[in-house]
Amino acid sequence: MSSCADVAKDPEAPWPPAPRSCARRRLWQVLGAAGLLLAAVALGAGIGLAVGKAAASGPGSPGGLLNTLTGSTEEPQDPAPIVTPTARLLAQDVILKNGTLSWYSEKGMADVLLLPGLTYDKRRKELVVAKAGRYQVCLYLELSHILPDSRVSGRVSLALHLEPPQIGVTAQSVAVKLKPSSPNAVGDYHCQWLQMPDNQRLSVHLSAYLPTEAGEYQAWQLAQTATKLELFQMAVEVPD
Repeated sequence: MSSCADVAKDPEAPWPPAPRSCARRRLWQVLGAAGLLLAAVALGAGIGLAVGKAAASGPGSPGGLLNTLTGSTEEPQDPAPIVTPTARLLAQDVILKNGTLSWYSEKGMADVLLLPGLTYDKRRKELVVAKAGRYQVCLYLELSHILPDSRVSGRVSLALHLEPPQIGVTAQSVAVKLKPSSPNAVGDYHCQWLQMPDNQRLSVHLSAYLPTEAGEYQAWQLAQTATKLELFQMAVEVPD
């Protein structure tokens, strides 16, 4: 059978144009090679993107806890810790009243978590951590505007209190500023790493700076299911 290289028999004679079938065959070969090259480049880019995402999302990332808020988390030191949720308490109060917050802690309630070794002292409104260790404490604050016609400016904050106090440790706080243009739901959060001794007690103090005329304190209330205190125990993985 004749091939594309056999078109000209006499080496002295000028070469005639290649048959269309040969030209078409060469064109398909070039296009095929280009397609394979592009596929290899795309595959490499996809692998690089996947590796980048995996490296960026470590265990216990706050983005997984509350994606809709712009809070902050203090980063731990290496090696990366293993995160174990140990407590989640929901706000029992809704009225913005200055003072120590009360929390729902009853087992069986939706979204409430209290593992063995942790107790809630209702009288003192304190979460008691029996076992010493490294913990991450997260405060979530969310407010609901229940009187849309009332437009006020002010500030509401939550502050963590430690008992006994820890020397050289500044307990965290989270605050939300309210403006006449604020949406009907606003919130924020903050997480902090703490080394706790045995029987460390945690409480949360609410401070509201709002005008008191015409019952403005009632214009905004705490969102109970979104205002919460969470505790995660950190344990560094020991290599085999």
